[in-house]
Amino acid sequence: MTAGEVGVGLIGYGTMGKAHSYAYAAAPVIRALRTRPRLRVICGRDRAAVQRAARDFGAERFTTDWREVVQAPDVEIVDICTPPGAHAEVIEAAAESGKAILCEKPLAADWDDACRAAVAVRRAPVKNAIGFNYRRLPALSLMKQLIDEGRIGAVRLWRG
Repeated sequence: MTAGEVGVGLIGYGTMGKAHSYAYAAAPVIRALRTRPRLRVICGRDRAAVQRAARDFGAERFTTDWREVVQAPDVEIVDICTPPGAHAEVIEAAAESGKAILCEKPLAADWDDACRAAVAVRRAPVKNAIGFNYRRLPALSLMKQLIDEGRIGAVRLWRG
């Protein structure tokens, strides 16, 4: 790691990977940061497509093997933007490698994989987050308040 920078490895370059890469580039412009994110490596399955994505997104290099991202010494944060069915395995490996983890929502495709991921980050322990970008939305804060106050009854289904 270079002083003042944190190395990011992005796994997945589709819609959310693209959004995350733009956010890393824009973060120091929007707000003064003591530590700037540096997109070290981007990973995807199709070599030609991920090579283009690396060029377009400003990544230093690319790979088609997510394990290279997790094992890279210059990567401190693993950003997982793959389909949900692949999240648990990557989270387990990243946690075992001592990397901080940002996982795009949902955490997993099923309960068992979500539990595997949770156990992995607790065992490591590593910093980790799920990209819930609406958690501070005023409408959701109001909804929680109404639920907590018992003003709308028991919540049986939530679709968001």
